[in-house]
Amino acid sequence: GLNNMILYWKQNYPDVALLGVNQSAEEKNTPVYAEKNGITLAMINYTCKSNNTAPLDAEPYLLNRYDKEWLTQMITEAKQNADFVIVFPHWGTTDETDPTQDQMDQAQFLADLGADLIIGAYPHVVEPVKWVTASDGHKTLVYYSLGNFQSIQDKTENMLGGLASVTITKTDKRTYISDYDLNFTVTHYAQESTNEYFDIVTTFPYSQYTE
Repeated sequence: GLNNMILYWKQNYPDVALLGVNQSAEEKNTPVYAEKNGITLAMINYTCKSNNTAPLDAEPYLLNRYDKEWLTQMITEAKQNADFVIVFPHWGTTDETDPTQDQMDQAQFLADLGADLIIGAYPHVVEPVKWVTASDGHKTLVYYSLGNFQSIQDKTENMLGGLASVTITKTDKRTYISDYDLNFTVTHYAQESTNEYFDIVTTFPYSQYTE
């Protein structure tokens, strides 16, 4: 399944940055880089859990899993080659609207390593956005969970999602977050026939959603 997904994205959307899954050990141990407006970004993704891990043990490079030693290596390399480092963890507890202690510990660990921005996922609900102060005084912005962008979960809290909006500014001295926001979304379902499944599943900006 992972190999098929990687192949699909690389063949059909080669300009999209595919994070967290790899075709080789070399890919796994190399941050993904992108440049925009003269700013070089490094992006790193990992998961703390997987629904099915046994087949991955034969090819451990396929999926990036939480590993402090690996993350230390990756972020250290990223800091040397990029202006700004973003980490995307798959962490937390389902339906918890507050970050767990483990999430906060991981955020502190990533900040101490030098991550500039952390955007989390998995809890299926929106969690707070907070600044974390690293051991060297550096401040890291953390979106603990953006919730669902689109899914078939029909509880109210699961139908609310968020889009991270971050402005990254580069000067002669440093690269930093100059502005940020969280724009909410809502997943909309419609059933227009007698099918048991929804005929329409789509996403709207919350600001444009009707009463």
